[in-house]
Amino acid sequence: MKYDDLHMRGWCEFQASDTVSLSEELLDIAKELGHPVALRNSIGPVQQLVPTAKPQFKNSLSSKYKEGEFPLHIDTAHWTTPCRYIVLGCLKQGESQRKTNLVIFDEMQISDEERLLLMTEPFRIVNGRQSFYGTILAENRPFLRYDPGCMAPTNLRGEIALSVFASFRTKDANISIDWVDGKIVVIDNWRVMHGRGTGSGHGAERIISRVLVI
Repeated sequence: MKYDDLHMRGWCEFQASDTVSLSEELLDIAKELGHPVALRNSIGPVQQLVPTAKPQFKNSLSSKYKEGEFPLHIDTAHWTTPCRYIVLGCLKQGESQRKTNLVIFDEMQISDEERLLLMTEPFRIVNGRQSFYGTILAENRPFLRYDPGCMAPTNLRGEIALSVFASFRTKDANISIDWVDGKIVVIDNWRVMHGRGTGSGHGAERIISRVLVI
């Protein structure tokens, strides 16, 4: 499978032949790109994502926002090195018409002063006993680290740094993904933030399968 768009734009999409073997296809893509890894050992490498009012895990975006809109973020920002790619596949599009929003960081309009804030202001990265401090950007690493669900600013300048990612700042760079059964989207997690939109319809929620790749 060709990944030219992934390497050039930071994301790409495909259409699976069917949803019966979707998990296997997602794993095959993940293995072509790197090494699939489980976020939690109890789940396995293929995790199903469904908006719910009763999230299974604490200290997650799901536990904070439940069925609502998810803010932009990268996955596994609480890891020392976040996963490189995210492979998403639509198992069931549902009736709620929820979109996934993508923002390519390099396409955002950021001033030199703001970039300096992102590179110098420390955040506490919450990960239980393995919590640590880090910045959103750094000269000595190739990835963006951003997740308001697990990153807490340590001072007022950190709060200002977070304002760079306010919705009115990112709307012009936003790319909306409309899900249909069998659609596969691969995201460069080091370069592209993603979030969950609000549902514009009612009824059954969509089911997305996800594989993380390191």
